[in-house]
Amino acid sequence: MDSDNDFRNQLKIRFNEEFSKLVASKGVNSGFMNSEQYKDTIECVKEAKVTTSKTPKQYRRIKRFDIFSVGKVERLITPVSSNHEDFRYYATNEEMFDIIHETHLSIGHGGRQRMVQKINKVYKNITQEIISIYLSLCIPCKMKLKNARKSVVIKPVTHSEVNNQIYSRCQFIKII
Repeated sequence: MDSDNDFRNQLKIRFNEEFSKLVASKGVNSGFMNSEQYKDTIECVKEAKVTTSKTPKQYRRIKRFDIFSVGKVERLITPVSSNHEDFRYYATNEEMFDIIHETHLSIGHGGRQRMVQKINKVYKNITQEIISIYLSLCIPCKMKLKNARKSVVIKPVTHSEVNNQIYSRCQFIKII
């Protein structure tokens, strides 16, 4: 168990370094929020809901976010419409690794598409790009890719007919 925790911690450190670079390159309006920004957004959404004369920014906040409360825990979610009863959570930057890691392990080190499908059912702001960062750091997944695969080698051979007038090409396939 200790080696599993060491592996997880090392993976988390490397993921956070790469994720920080991504967040820095994307800028402020990327949809990524640290815990402080997340709390501020919740407060802004609450304020926008009770304000009678709303600013354009408050309208945008209400259109993009809603709040889901369980006990004293408040979470940002996508607004629930009458057509869709499902909603998706917004994750903080600090939660990203744990969510992706648990999903990856739950689907047996599945690939990017399987992870995207599973995560996008529950979370709004976890992108393919973030999942790809995680997968590029996962050592068991890298080991699976390194396994030798059979390849097809095509060797063209020229052959001439009896009178040397008609030439044709044949290909022999050799599986290695």
